[in-house]
Amino acid sequence: MVAVALLIIVLLGIALLAVLFRKNPGMRDAVKRALSRPVGPAPGTPPVTQPPAPPRLKWNWFAFLLGPLWYLFHGLWVHFILLAGMLVLSGGLLLPFIWLYCTLKADEDLLEHRLTRFSVY
Repeated sequence: MVAVALLIIVLLGIALLAVLFRKNPGMRDAVKRALSRPVGPAPGTPPVTQPPAPPRLKWNWFAFLLGPLWYLFHGLWVHFILLAGMLVLSGGLLLPFIWLYCTLKADEDLLEHRLTRFSVY
C-alpha cells in the first residue's frame, strides 16, 4: 500500500513538471543551461589531495614513562579508563603489554582524537 502511494506521488510530480515545462519555455532553457555546465572544480583552483597517512606504531618516550597517565594528561580519558581498568582487573599481569601499547600507539590515538573532535560525523 505504501509503495502504491509513493508511486502515485512520483507520477503526480512528473505530471506537474511536464505542465510547468509546457507553460513556461524559459524554464526549459534554464534547465538546459544548467545541465550543459561542466562538472568539476572551477578553473584555477588547486586540486584536492588527501593528506599523507600518519606514521603508525611510533615510539613516544613520554607515553613510555607515564603509561596510561599520558592519555589522561592529553584529554583521552576514555582510553585512560579502559587501560587503567584492564590493569586493575588483570592484577597487574598486563602491565608490560599495556605500557607497550601506550608507548607505540599514543601519537596515533591522539591524532585520531583530534580529528574526530572536529569531524562532521
